Amino acid sequence: MIDGPRSDLPAIKNYEIIDSLIFPNQSYSLERIFQPFEKIHKGQKLANGDQGPLYAPCDGCVIFAPKGLNPSKWDEEVLFISKIPESLFT
Repeated sequence: MIDGPRSDLPAIKNYEIIDSLIFPNQSYSLERIFQPFEKIHKGQKLANGDQGPLYAPCDGCVIFAPKGLNPSKWDEEVLFISKIPESLFT
């Protein structure tokens, strides 16, 4: 039996997907390249196009963003947004 937290275990975080970003049309591109698991804030500008900017609906983390400013398929999710993760083990 192990008593208390173990310092030899890697930090494990749970990322719960709560939203996604879909471009309305092909005129849209991301505001910048987002790093994997990068934190974003509610109201942060994520993309821009001919129908106006798209903003983050909540605080969270970017999951599966494209490597560039445009996705390979514009009519699917461009990226996913997760809740700010909590560590499962400390």
